[in-house]
Amino acid sequence: MIKALWNKKTFQRIFLNQMMGTLAISDSNIVDIGGGDKNSSYHTLLSKKGNQFISIDMTKNCDYKIDLENAELPFSDNSVEVVFCFNVLEHIFNYQHLLDEVYRVLKKDGHFYLYVPFLMNKHSDPYDYFRYTDTALIKLFEATGFKYLKLQCSFGSAKSVHSSISWLIGNSRFSLFGNVLNVLSGIICYCFDKILDYFDSTRVLNRRFLLGVFIECRK
Repeated sequence: MIKALWNKKTFQRIFLNQMMGTLAISDSNIVDIGGGDKNSSYHTLLSKKGNQFISIDMTKNCDYKIDLENAELPFSDNSVEVVFCFNVLEHIFNYQHLLDEVYRVLKKDGHFYLYVPFLMNKHSDPYDYFRYTDTALIKLFEATGFKYLKLQCSFGSAKSVHSSISWLIGNSRFSLFGNVLNVLSGIICYCFDKILDYFDSTRVLNRRFLLGVFIECRK
């Protein structure tokens, strides 16, 4: 965690990386929606397990550049084993089209992994439309036809404050000072949330601050 904070990562990003470390995926072709140029830490981690990534994005630094709002994914029906979609759905206004396309291309029993942030600053890639709760995602996925398997949430009132601090630091010109400040503030916020989670009365309050949702579904 300290290494990630030193590199100015938010707790949302740390949580996503932790979830990726738990995935038992090997020797698979993974369609990564929003994967860009495939330089994220999870690409490195899962590539070591013999996985190959096919990046679908709206940027030119990817394998297939398409309009995720309206275009079909460049795969035939029931042909894909695994689909990733991380930090993307909140930027897609026509989200049901994208979910339908993922369902179409997945093989029977194929897996769909998705992560969305919740308490996070408004950010444009190129637009920022939605924030999804865990209950909303379950309803969306089940309505599309997916079988909901597992859901993990990241919580924390202090961690939510740190997200704003981390964003400000990330845009600061003072690199070394920013790294130190991100680590110190991150440790303080992490410990504060741990204390809140220790007591029954404050745990309920702390869990109202949803940082992000990671969900696994199957066709």
